[in-house]
Amino acid sequence: MDIIKSTLIKTVMVSAVAVLVFSSPQALAADEVSDLGHISASVTGVLAIDEVSEIKFGNFAVACTIPGACVADVSTIILSETGTRTTAGGEITLLYGLDAGHSGIIDGSDLETGGQAPGFYTVNAGAEGTGTQDVYISFSDDTGQIIDSNHPDNRATLTGPVGGQTFTVKDFTFDSDDGTDGYSGLDSTKGASDGYGDKIALVGGAAILRVGATLYTSTTVAAYNPGRYAGTYHIMVSY
Repeated sequence: MDIIKSTLIKTVMVSAVAVLVFSSPQALAADEVSDLGHISASVTGVLAIDEVSEIKFGNFAVACTIPGACVADVSTIILSETGTRTTAGGEITLLYGLDAGHSGIIDGSDLETGGQAPGFYTVNAGAEGTGTQDVYISFSDDTGQIIDSNHPDNRATLTGPVGGQTFTVKDFTFDSDDGTDGYSGLDSTKGASDGYGDKIALVGGAAILRVGATLYTSTTVAAYNPGRYAGTYHIMVSY
C-alpha cells in the first residue's frame, strides 16, 4: 500500500478576448497587463529505517506427515513481536535448551537457546521529527509484491542449503517499543489502524520497531534437510 501526499497547486488562467469592431479606421493602441506569479518548493527530512537485527525463527525439527514430502501450509511457527514461538499442525517441534523457557523477550536475557527473536528496526524522521507523528508500516516480498491480508498469496521465501526445500513467511505483525533499545523490557504499544493502513506514532521523530511473522511449511519433494534457511523481504515506512 502506498501512501501518497500530494501538493495542490491552483493555477489561475486569465483569458484575453479580442473584439473586432468594423468601423472607420482608427489609430492603433497597445494594451498590456501583468500579474505577479509565485513558485514554491519544499525540502523535507529523510524518513529512514534501518535493520538492527533480522527475524529469527530459531531452531526446530520438521517431521512431515507424508514420508519423504511436506505439504504447503500444514504446519506453522508463529513468532510474536516479543519473541514467543507457538506452533500448529503437528509437524514442527521447537527445540529449547535445558534452562530455556517459552516466554520470549522480556529484558534481553530470556531467549530460548534456539536464538529466535523478532526483527528490530529503527525509524527516524530526520529534520521533520520534532514531535509525535504517525508513520505507516507495510511489507512486501523481495520483488515488491505487497504482503498483507488483502494479498494472501504473496509471501517471502526462505531457501535451504540443499535439495530445494523452502519455507514461506507472511502474516507480519509489529509493535513500537518505547525503550532506548529493542530489549528494554518496557511496555510496547501496538500500532493503530485507520483507512490508510497500520501505523505507529513516532516520539521525537523516532521509534524502535519489533516485527514478528508466521513461517509456513511448503510442498517439497523430500523431507527438510538440516541447515540454515534464509530469505529477504521489504519493510516500508511512509507518512
